[in-house]
Amino acid sequence: MAPDDGENPHPWRVCTVTQVKEVKCVLRLLPIWLCTILSSIVFIQMISLFVEQGATMNRKNSNFYIPPASMTVFGIISTSVFIICYDKLILPLYVKITKPKPNPPSELQRMEIGLAIATTAIITTQAKICK
Repeated sequence: MAPDDGENPHPWRVCTVTQVKEVKCVLRLLPIWLCTILSSIVFIQMISLFVEQGATMNRKNSNFYIPPASMTVFGIISTSVFIICYDKLILPLYVKITKPKPNPPSELQRMEIGLAIATTAIITTQAKICK
């Protein structure tokens, strides 16, 4: 092999340490990204369920008509209420219970817990449908 003369550099030989570290950081995020696929499936199922339920129910209230697609707002509101309850009630209670060493879950651990609950919920829902 001829030595490089600068005209035709080999990209794998000229990678800096910073570039290698950045690639490693991106590869470490790959499992988290793959897990969010399941979360997206749960979210899409929830949206379609609300629209389907909204299409079958009586949405007329006096002179006010609610379109079926607007039923997804109830999922958004319930999620927002749970986030507020988590920050104001659940997290302070957790810190009180673990008083000697209060170490609340990190953001990544919160995501893992949420994804595990969502995955369990979708598996149990599908198991009940298949019976």
